Amino acid sequence: MVWHTPSTGCAITFRPNSIAIARPGRTHIIGTGASDGLSVVGGVNLNAPATANSSQETRIEITSPVSGTPLQPGDVIMFSMFRAGTVTTDTCTGNLVIQGMALLYQGQTSYLPLVAN
Repeated sequence: MVWHTPSTGCAITFRPNSIAIARPGRTHIIGTGASDGLSVVGGVNLNAPATANSSQETRIEITSPVSGTPLQPGDVIMFSMFRAGTVTTDTCTGNLVIQGMALLYQGQTSYLPLVAN
């Protein structure tokens, strides 16, 4: 995810909210907690740089919300995040602007025979 804020030298608390996986032929795959399988790499506090509106990159990791049920090609992933702007760790007064997201899929090697066929 690429983001920016007009605030400088402060932190924005950006937390996982929910995740669900839709797979044809079965019910949604959801964990016991609403955000199981969704995490912000490096922690939920995004540090704003000294330069206003400087684009920053933060990685969000998506894994299966249910242990023993790995993600598969063709799964549809629905997730949401939220800014916890009222907590003491969120010290920026400016907006968090999400400029865009890119998806990097790292498949399991166990699926390679399927790709080769």
